[in-house]
Amino acid sequence: MGPSFSTDSSQVSTKLTIWESSLPMLVNHSAEPLPSPDGFFTTYNKEATHFRLHLQLPSARLLRHAFLLAEANNVRDNRGQILSTFGTVLKMDSTKKVVKKLSGEGHCSAEWLTSIGNEYSQIVTFVLTCEESTEKLEPMCRGVMERFRLANQPVPSILYVDRGCCRAQGPTAVETLFWSWVDSGTVVRLDIFHWIHRFDAAVRTESHSKYAVFKSALAGAVLAYNRADLELLIKAVRAKDPTALNAVTDEDVVRLFISREQLKRHVRRVTQGAQVMFRLTDLAIEELKGPAGLDKSGVSLFKTPAAIDEMWAAQQRHLECIQDPPDINMYRVARTTTINKVHVPYYKCLRGNNSLEGFHKALPNMIPESTPHRLSTASTPAAGSCSERLLMSPLMSCSGWNTCLARVQENRASFLLRTL
Repeated sequence: MGPSFSTDSSQVSTKLTIWESSLPMLVNHSAEPLPSPDGFFTTYNKEATHFRLHLQLPSARLLRHAFLLAEANNVRDNRGQILSTFGTVLKMDSTKKVVKKLSGEGHCSAEWLTSIGNEYSQIVTFVLTCEESTEKLEPMCRGVMERFRLANQPVPSILYVDRGCCRAQGPTAVETLFWSWVDSGTVVRLDIFHWIHRFDAAVRTESHSKYAVFKSALAGAVLAYNRADLELLIKAVRAKDPTALNAVTDEDVVRLFISREQLKRHVRRVTQGAQVMFRLTDLAIEELKGPAGLDKSGVSLFKTPAAIDEMWAAQQRHLECIQDPPDINMYRVARTTTINKVHVPYYKCLRGNNSLEGFHKALPNMIPESTPHRLSTASTPAAGSCSERLLMSPLMSCSGWNTCLARVQENRASFLLRTL
């Protein structure tokens, strides 16, 4: 006669509690599979209540605490990965977005994260400071120059910045920070994107209907498309339907059949020189100061003619420091793509701070919303000091960022070797 079970809910609950408490022991010492509580009770009594085991997961705070304690042992490896990163085209930029994610003892102890990246978008070094001044950035700059020297690496060809590129007399702040590199031939250049957006101070509003026209005119005054790359892209687009597109002019092919993304990825751009840039920029400003700069309501794009004239006069001294240095290729071939059976290079631009600003935009998402206040234990001394806790999250993020980009470069290199 088989065993009988009561349908009383209290007895059933008691038996289930005993079954749950003995489950770890049975799992560890029994080789036979255990029946689930549902199947165990319903086999002998159809009226028994169904129960399910609910395992309570650790809290997010506890998991984050355990993760940071484990990563504290990898601080030396992560630091070594960053210190072994070099480059020939460097970019320096600062942001406040990252320090807002700091908590605990490090909260409000820093205002800026300043980082230096290379032409592959990898992070060469970074520092957290309470202010963006020469005094606070000098140790980082001195350290990175010494690292290049000890590793027998050539000095960078270009250093892109968003400020401090030139002045009327004497060395600039950036030249003072990197005096050893500047004396050895490093050229300091202003990021073109920042130069163009400085004119926003004289614009009434970015929602003005002529704002995009003005920014496009400024970009066109600074940069011109490489003719050979453009002709190759036009040839690839025409190959889709030669009979129909041969009668279309090159200008109409670019306007109707080539997207902005294709122009960005497959056609290189070069600076046109200070004189051409001055003439085209002055022409665009004078044109938009008149009726061409009015929207449908008759509102001018600029706040006042005097405001845009003052801004243009202040920015003219940067015309030389936004030019590409001679004999330096500002693009690298990332891979080769095929458009209508025509091989077209896929370029990556080395100019400017865009790649570094992309990292600064992604970095806050890599850092948890709140960091546990107490990470120090006897077994993990690396997590004990406040400075280690402040740097741990950015350090892990920068190391992981560099590792992923290095793998991407390896995959692209192997792909190019296979296609040759």
